[in-house]
Amino acid sequence: MVSKVVSIEDESEISELLRLVLFSPGIELFSADNGRDGLVLIRQVKPDLVMLDVMLPGGMNGWQVYDTIRGDEELKNTPVIMLTVMRAQPERRLAFTNSPIDLYVTKPFDALQLRREVERLLGGNELWKPPKPPVARAFGVKSEANKNETTAPPDEESKPVAADEKKEPTLPPAQPTSPDGKMTLPDEKTVPPPKPEM
Repeated sequence: MVSKVVSIEDESEISELLRLVLFSPGIELFSADNGRDGLVLIRQVKPDLVMLDVMLPGGMNGWQVYDTIRGDEELKNTPVIMLTVMRAQPERRLAFTNSPIDLYVTKPFDALQLRREVERLLGGNELWKPPKPPVARAFGVKSEANKNETTAPPDEESKPVAADEKKEPTLPPAQPTSPDGKMTLPDEKTVPPPKPEM
């Protein structure tokens, strides 16, 4: 299931950073750079999450967009993440702290922490899986990741041989011998001994 997220941010660098941080097959991201256009986009898309900057151009700041969302019957339960460098209005930040569907994040933000909060507000779905550990390739060694995998047996030549299976070395064939029991060389002709005279 793909979750719809609307980001309302007027700083292009932050907007691009959010696009990279939120990139996932499980998220469809929509962006606006001012409060009025952002509110129109929210009403059109009906997102699962809104990421909202406090300081916005166009005559409508982030708090005004937030109050409008909470006053709309169709949108009032939409989770909102406020992104800002502003430290004003501490009472509103405190209200966000006690809200299960709102989050106040101060820039610069931690990308991994923001991802965890986005996953939480979108129902706890794992949108960014951690990388798998490297797979051990040596024969007979299995990591946690591939302990259920089977490895191909080694070829016959490299297969270890048990001590009782070791073959005796093959001896060369015995050299031919002459009738008197002496060994002859391969090129040597065997000459019979002379017969005694009568």
